Amino acid sequence: MNTKIIVAMIFLLLVLSSGCIGSSSKPAKKLYATAMHYYNDGEYELSLAACDRVLDSDPEYADAWYLKSMCYYYIGDYDEGIDSVDKALEIDSQHTNAWVMKGTYCAAYEDYDVTLEAVDKALEFDPDNANAWLLKGMCYYYFDDYNESLNSINNALESNPEKVTAWIWKGKLHESLGWYEKALNAYDKALELNPNDIEAWMLKGITYDSLEQYDNALNAYDRILEINPDSSETWQLKGNLLHKLGRTEEADVCYAKVNELLDWDES
Repeated sequence: MNTKIIVAMIFLLLVLSSGCIGSSSKPAKKLYATAMHYYNDGEYELSLAACDRVLDSDPEYADAWYLKSMCYYYIGDYDEGIDSVDKALEIDSQHTNAWVMKGTYCAAYEDYDVTLEAVDKALEFDPDNANAWLLKGMCYYYFDDYNESLNSINNALESNPEKVTAWIWKGKLHESLGWYEKALNAYDKALELNPNDIEAWMLKGITYDSLEQYDNALNAYDRILEINPDSSETWQLKGNLLHKLGRTEEADVCYAKVNELLDWDES
């Protein structure tokens, strides 16, 4: 399974489409509100249990099936998640976010052709859905079609200019196309929106390293370590750069930190 895309996919928030098929039952609606509360608190198992109670009351509650699929995604049970999102779509074939969620699952399994089919269905019902455009751009990126990917990411940003993940992906695409200054500008835009976004800082550091702007790269890595001192990947990147610069003693300190963190993870 492609871990790069799975990490990048954690951009989805539970946003329910207007016009989705809900429930006319007050008890079901009340239980659903409880399930939502648990979901928003990251209590996915409790949310699933509440969803099951909703569906016992009203098996045709599409949003409850969709919420189940979201919970399964975050606990890593993709098979159950796909079954749940398919059930939501059987009930409401125009549930835009369910189509995006189905595409997300397919992307996690690296089935990008089916992912594109799902996001195209989402865009058929909601042409301005930023998540659908973003997911479409990611798929084209993994097809190495950077121009088509960039078009999709730009559409995502046109729909939602404050979508941090889209700015990060725009930077990645610019870097893939050799447009390093544009890549840095995109990462800066992401960091304007979220100054503590670790992925944006990391990619910015890597870009500076490619441009041989080593002080700027080290500053970016140090910024990450201020936010998360336990980022072994950042300690590794910093160590590699220091080693390249001949600062071997400082590099060894970084490598020792990497080993310490990895040993701690295995314990």
